[in-house]
Amino acid sequence: MKRLVLLVLILSSGLKAQNFVGLPDSNAIWTNSYSELVTQPFFHYELAHTVKLCLSNQDTAIQSQNYHQLFLCGSSQVYFAAIREDAGRVYLLPKDSLTEITVYDYNLLPGDTVKNIYSVGFGNYWPQQPIVYLALGDPMDPVIVQNVDTVYSSLGAHRILDFGLSGVWVEGIGNSQGFLWDPYPNVSNFEIKLECMSIGDSTYYDGYSHQPLAQALNGACDLSLSADEAIAWEQMSPYPNPSSGSLQINNPEPIKLEVYNLQGQRLWSQHVPAKAQLDLSFLASGTYILHAGNESWKWLKK
Repeated sequence: MKRLVLLVLILSSGLKAQNFVGLPDSNAIWTNSYSELVTQPFFHYELAHTVKLCLSNQDTAIQSQNYHQLFLCGSSQVYFAAIREDAGRVYLLPKDSLTEITVYDYNLLPGDTVKNIYSVGFGNYWPQQPIVYLALGDPMDPVIVQNVDTVYSSLGAHRILDFGLSGVWVEGIGNSQGFLWDPYPNVSNFEIKLECMSIGDSTYYDGYSHQPLAQALNGACDLSLSADEAIAWEQMSPYPNPSSGSLQINNPEPIKLEVYNLQGQRLWSQHVPAKAQLDLSFLASGTYILHAGNESWKWLKK
């Protein structure tokens, strides 16, 4: 009996002593994607933009706490927030704020309700927009931990918290639906996803597995659209919209532009120069889809 009790104590001690992978302290990149459902000429998701968050090797002390600096990546980095982890809880100090918020708590157990934990809306990542942080769940629609599991990668052990929604929390990685995004299901015509996460020159998570990689991949996390390119694409939206046919496209380089009707028929296609001025007055009044590269826009012809 004493041996059995001793064995139980040893096993319990081993479980408590499990060392889990924490937040990286430098040179980490999270690439988050936003794709929109395009119905014409067929149903599919098209990548609209990406947001890359970079954890630098710069630390900063604020109110006697040591934080790592988080930036919007690009050729010109934009300071986003300060972030730190303590005993399985991840804290964020938003830009221009002295009030710290909790963004992850990996100590939660099955049946626990998520309280006083915040996320940021994906659209609010853009530096020209005010960033709004919202508390997860509400009394009428609580977010409850359904399952907690442990998986292993080349970094070590990770706790995974599943809420029975779309996104899961992966310790040391973040949320599968975007690093600081919420875990709710996508109920509109868009899809959000943490595409990949890397530290240095190795990628430890990809968006297809929803789990950290057992074997790291060579190369830092990247997508075709950097943060700077994504902002440029967003600013490229045609205007005025609606219009009677005269249309300005602020494309930074020559592109192939196509115009479809809502039945998926291509009505016009042409390679246009940078900052193109278009005359589409020959089209009948109605709603059209303008398509270029990975981008699509709705345009109303008066």
